[in-house]
Amino acid sequence: MIGKRLLMALVVATTSAAWAAEPDSTAHHTADLTELSLEELMQIEITSVSKKAEPLSEAAAAVYVLTSEEIRRSGATTIPDALRLVPGMFVGNIDSSKWAVTTRDWPVRFANKLLVLIDGRTIYTPLFAGVFWEHHDLIFEDVDRIEVIRGPGATLWGANAVDGVINIITKSAKDTQGGLVTLGGGTEEKLFGQVRYGGRAGEHAWYRIWAKSFERDGFVDAAGNDANDDSSVSRAGFRVDWELTDIDTLTIQGDYADGRVGETMLAFIPTAPFVTPSQDTITIADRNLLMRWQRVLGEDSDLALQVYYDRLDHDERMARNETPATSTSSTASGPATGTRSSGACGTAARPTRRTGASGCSGTRPSERMICTAALSRTRLR
Repeated sequence: MIGKRLLMALVVATTSAAWAAEPDSTAHHTADLTELSLEELMQIEITSVSKKAEPLSEAAAAVYVLTSEEIRRSGATTIPDALRLVPGMFVGNIDSSKWAVTTRDWPVRFANKLLVLIDGRTIYTPLFAGVFWEHHDLIFEDVDRIEVIRGPGATLWGANAVDGVINIITKSAKDTQGGLVTLGGGTEEKLFGQVRYGGRAGEHAWYRIWAKSFERDGFVDAAGNDANDDSSVSRAGFRVDWELTDIDTLTIQGDYADGRVGETMLAFIPTAPFVTPSQDTITIADRNLLMRWQRVLGEDSDLALQVYYDRLDHDERMARNETPATSTSSTASGPATGTRSSGACGTAARPTRRTGASGCSGTRPSERMICTAALSRTRLR
């Protein structure tokens, strides 16, 4: 596949040039939490509760912050595996490549009241009101933290955040300079590899390019037969961070993925026993592109504009009919109370196109382009 060829090309390129560049600053960026005092732990900065940076101790919600060091020590290879570390989260394997991830709700594959974001880009698909976890993956060395709100977040984030919000935040390209190559294999994770290279473009711009690929073995049923749920997915991406001026920053990032995922499902038949196992191979493809501009207006306020395009292709036997486009808008504000006032306001437009073909086979793409703008201000008296 294209992703595998790109992965091999990047391995060759980075192994010859990466180590001559600046050393990877990942180790310097991540502090050992055991060395921090209780007061320092409570001052960890988060952004998911009120859409603005604030200390963890001042967040009016039940928040858990999963750091990159915790993820590294856990040995997790998928996002759902990393979320097993979060108290109050239910994570269960449906098969080798599908997961049920939820909190405060029934453990189902599509949790329709749990919002999941990656760098402010929602991966909650409106097609099935949930998340296709098999479509999303990252290089965990590039993850800065995962913020999990176990409780209602619908006031700021919308109706599908009633049970909670999972916000995955990656590191700036400035913090991932140098090269990284990882290769491995085993009985279940048959083969996996990832490569990343970060460099500098001029005095005020940094970039990173990366690729990742894996082949995962399938499970077996109670009789010891192959469950046909093995998977193979390759992806590649990039990120560029510019410091345009002393107060303006610009981030552009995107990634592309394609692969296949096997599954065994029960098909209904008109005669006894009325169901029969049916095997299928799902073809998946993803592409997204995000641009975010941010301006610091003062010591206590900033302005941000974010635009992204996201397309998800999921091709299997079951398909849905075409549904109309949707558009939503939202605003939020907070009044001044006590000795401190803070507020956030924003607007969002979400044109969404969902198409499909009825019948026993078809493609179910979910495509959307979203633009958000937000102004946050915190004033201390």
